[in-house]
Amino acid sequence: MKKTDLNRIEYPKGISGSDKAFVRRIINHVRDFINKNNLTKLAIACSAGLDSTCLADICHKVSIINGTKFYAIYVNHGLRPDENDKEIELISKLPISYLIADGLVQHGTNLEARARDIRYSKFALVCSQMQYNSIFVAHNADEDLETMIMRIADNRYNRIESKNSFQRVVYGIKPHSIINGLNVYRPLLSFTKDDLRRYNKIMGVAWLEDSSNSSLQFERNVIRHKVMPTLKNIRANKAVCA
Repeated sequence: MKKTDLNRIEYPKGISGSDKAFVRRIINHVRDFINKNNLTKLAIACSAGLDSTCLADICHKVSIINGTKFYAIYVNHGLRPDENDKEIELISKLPISYLIADGLVQHGTNLEARARDIRYSKFALVCSQMQYNSIFVAHNADEDLETMIMRIADNRYNRIESKNSFQRVVYGIKPHSIINGLNVYRPLLSFTKDDLRRYNKIMGVAWLEDSSNSSLQFERNVIRHKVMPTLKNIRANKAVCA
């Protein structure tokens, strides 16, 4: 692919040179990810949140360049009826085809895990029906770090042994995995939440905040809202003192 292909994308009027270069870098990264994995048609897991709407817009831009086929899948768990309706309305306005799948889950213990299992089961079923064998999910670099912190806290690690010693290795989110027989790809792991927010603001991509993301009853949210800011402050103070 030629870099000039990126000129076929419509950018906002008055966009600065640095913002345009930033947007093109992300689009080019996802395009290269698709080419490297020889992907020609892909589903996109879309929740109407920041990450997935960003990914959906990027994929639309990629389709303009190389003709890759995409469609979005939204799984409605029925946990937040008022928000679900708004999310579906927003997804209907995305520049790619979409499909709504019901995956109802009851409130109770291990809610996140149960919702995740149902969600991926629905992804696999819908993709099989549509004759797609791959899906993109919008995990980012922040979530990768959160996952590693959760695994460290749970003392979950891989033990790598040599002749006279061993190492503990903690892994984050894999760029590719297979779940329920479906190829799950994560092309945005190189970019932070702030990167995706910047992309959406530059390109005028709307998104909705899931109210459950602020609930501290979920372990990941505790790490996201309590631990991550502390780590970032430590890093910032270290940079100032260096």
